[in-house]
Amino acid sequence: MAENAKIKLNSVVPHFRHDIYWPSWMYLEIEARRIFQNSQRLLKRDKIDRLQNRPSGAQLLQQSMFGDWNTINEKITATLPAFIRTGDSYFRNAESNVAAMVNAFGLPQLFVTLTFSERWPDFCRTIEHSLQILNSFTAHPQPSQRPLPTDFPWEAVEFYYERIYHFRRFFLSIPSASGYEKLRESVMRFEFQLRQAIHTHMLLWIDRCLSELIQHNYIRADISDPLKEKQLYDLVVAHQIHTCQLHLCGKPPGHNNVNDPCQKGFPQPLSATCYHPPGELRYRYARFKPDDQYVVPYNPQFLLIWRAHINVQYVTSEGLTKYVTKYVSKPEPTSIVNLPTEDHIKSHIQARRIGAMEIMCLLNSKPIIKLSSGVIFLPNSMPELRTLTIRRTHEIERDPENPYYPDSIEKYFNRPQSPLFNNVSYPAYFSQFVLEKRKRRNHRPEDPDASSTSWRDDLDNYVYRKRRLQVTRSLFRRLADGEPFFYALLLEKRAWRSDREILSPSPTYRDQFMSLYSDDYQHIIDQQQLGCHIRELSLAQLYDEIVTIIIETIDIRISDIVASQLHNLRPCRLLQAAYEDNAYDPVLHMGDDQYDAYCTIMHAVNHRRSQENHRLFFITGSAGTGKSFVLSSLERTLTLRHIPFLKLAPTGIAAVNIGGQTIHSALSITTYGGTSKSTSFITSIHRSQDKMDELRTIEIILLDEISMVSSELLSFISAQFSTLHATGRPFGGIMVVAFGDLLQLPPVAGLPVYRSNLWSLFFPLFLTVSRRQREDNAFVKLLDEVRVGNISDESWALLQNLHEQFTMANTIWESTFIVARRDTARSINDFIAQSLSLTPIICPAIDCEGDRILNLSESAKSFKQYTNLPEEVNICIGGRVMFLDNSLISSGISNGTTGVITEILTDEDNPSSIHPIVVFPTENAAHVRRSSQFPR
Repeated sequence: MAENAKIKLNSVVPHFRHDIYWPSWMYLEIEARRIFQNSQRLLKRDKIDRLQNRPSGAQLLQQSMFGDWNTINEKITATLPAFIRTGDSYFRNAESNVAAMVNAFGLPQLFVTLTFSERWPDFCRTIEHSLQILNSFTAHPQPSQRPLPTDFPWEAVEFYYERIYHFRRFFLSIPSASGYEKLRESVMRFEFQLRQAIHTHMLLWIDRCLSELIQHNYIRADISDPLKEKQLYDLVVAHQIHTCQLHLCGKPPGHNNVNDPCQKGFPQPLSATCYHPPGELRYRYARFKPDDQYVVPYNPQFLLIWRAHINVQYVTSEGLTKYVTKYVSKPEPTSIVNLPTEDHIKSHIQARRIGAMEIMCLLNSKPIIKLSSGVIFLPNSMPELRTLTIRRTHEIERDPENPYYPDSIEKYFNRPQSPLFNNVSYPAYFSQFVLEKRKRRNHRPEDPDASSTSWRDDLDNYVYRKRRLQVTRSLFRRLADGEPFFYALLLEKRAWRSDREILSPSPTYRDQFMSLYSDDYQHIIDQQQLGCHIRELSLAQLYDEIVTIIIETIDIRISDIVASQLHNLRPCRLLQAAYEDNAYDPVLHMGDDQYDAYCTIMHAVNHRRSQENHRLFFITGSAGTGKSFVLSSLERTLTLRHIPFLKLAPTGIAAVNIGGQTIHSALSITTYGGTSKSTSFITSIHRSQDKMDELRTIEIILLDEISMVSSELLSFISAQFSTLHATGRPFGGIMVVAFGDLLQLPPVAGLPVYRSNLWSLFFPLFLTVSRRQREDNAFVKLLDEVRVGNISDESWALLQNLHEQFTMANTIWESTFIVARRDTARSINDFIAQSLSLTPIICPAIDCEGDRILNLSESAKSFKQYTNLPEEVNICIGGRVMFLDNSLISSGISNGTTGVITEILTDEDNPSSIHPIVVFPTENAAHVRRSSQFPR
């Protein structure tokens, strides 16, 4: 079929290649057949079963419904194509291969763009000859006039590929011609403009370094002397002068403002030398006169040989990434797909999109991305996450004890037993050696010191040394991935013979890495802890400076009290910011229980697209076990990986502590009747299309203080996301990670969260080691006993002893008192106000009903008894106040945030009005609020 397609496309009669549908149809037919012939059948079973109890050959086979022969059991297997040659997957694979070449060979020296020219004499003669042949086959020949090259796009492609082939063979590969000595490696990307004009982007690795090239002025950006270099002058003027066009580069013709260049960067500034400005993506080339400011950089040898527009640049480390993503791995534009809505059909088409000219090139075995070095992909997944590829039916029948193809890791573990291979690492093995099923004839060893021409491994493969080192690459692993990261690191750094050897004797791969590289690991830990400690001290010092500035304006008699108040109210997230620096890796500092919980969540995050993956988790533990640390670690990882998530908490204080939102605010939730005790919820998110679209992008919900979420509210949240995603799955099928301790505060109204029908779907992860009080075992024991309500005699004695040593006068201004009745709280507040050395101001409440002011007896009877609003408030400098709503939650002030009164101002226009100045410590600074009061 492929040969038939080539014959028809290259036929003298152009009907097939001019047809709108035939090339695409033929390409898809060939791809479908290739996928069918090269498909792989993979095992789809639970990861634990795959590791510990793999199905045998007999279990993988079943009798066919159409005869007495065997087929693969499709209930426990899935078929996937062995390769995909088009679309985003193809270009992303090419991008990874280029990155592997950069890792292996370093930065390339040159970036070259070659374009097609319709004025090439040889091409024009070819077109004329083709037109003559075409006229001989048609009943109505075209008139004898000069043909337009754009009417022959396929002939142009054929001519261009042939010209590129000879250009590389007789110019790029010849040191004396190219001027850069030896060409070591190259990458070519053949691309088509929207008008189907072909051009090539190249990366070249050469023997000469950049400093030598610059010294010899290898790349020029000036107009040459018309007398001394007339041929070069004509080519530069004809092909290398940029002319601004408003629709192409955003500037009109004749634009000459160097400080406001066009989108292509012209005009360029004048320069006597070639240099790289710090922070810029490109070099600035020598330009001596104003006419040179519009010259596109070129190399004289390239231009004289190619005789068309070229762009030659020195490669910078800053600009390489942009080059690869913009030119090498850029897929076809989405404009070729015109579907009105975002749906699965559009996603599929965009993932497989490819232009017509690319299709015809691939049908003719012409590469659109060509690398001089092949790149081998080496898997580095943990044993329980590794893909198992099933052999074909006849192979399983012949050898039922071995039903799976060995992957690269298994082949590496079974490498030859020769001492030569004892210390060979996983990447080095496949880089230096090749495995073949059959023995070569007349093979000569590449290594003269080798004792034999080949080796046999434990899988009966023949192993030969490669003449040239092979470039390898593996799946990129992040430290945030947890165990998969440390497994890949161990696999690639040392020589192993089995997975058991990699792990033994440690319980986790992280522990194994720490034991093998303890010095390096401890050095990193110490450096990060030192840096974190320095940032903590810096933040604390900045906070103390702010407190000092505030204290300087306060009466000296209570300045110490206010300073103590503000220091004790320092927000916890102020010091947590020290752990959010990019140089701090929380995974390295986790305890075993935290690390296990984190790895479990990250495995689910990495496989969140899978329908069989678990999506609901509950991380719990007593106070101080590090739940917030795990939450912040997950937040950091999701942020770095650009995975959209939503941080929720039931109260304003909890939301501020994690830097998130309250549940009611994020989901626009209110209750029927507007009372806080109601468990009937309504939401307005479905009235706003923007809000619905925003919430649909959320992939993970982090829900803190789950114990304060009622069963009814949890079910309501799940129902809203199910509605948004039009599915009956809990929470719309997105991941939810809940944090909290069910023995802590229950919901204000409604049933506990564990009474919900959804609660049984949450997978619990327990944190058992106390870290906040890890140096005080007696206090940890006391907290655990109080938490479960079973206090021992020893703990009672300890509490009694502390109570006898407690002196109210020493800690009254620094303590928070928890009492059961409002009257008791009012009495304590009055006592504190009286104990301050300054006279308090008593402000009575003013209650209104419409425009009429009520007296206290009326308001107490009508509504006051149903609220916690007092009849009067004592205001004094140094006293604490509490914010009672979430109107300032974006500033770090929420319902329950405590502040300190630092000043009381009197209104000059209205002496009966006073303005207490309240300082609320927040994460960023001390936030000052001003309120109006009317004293008695």
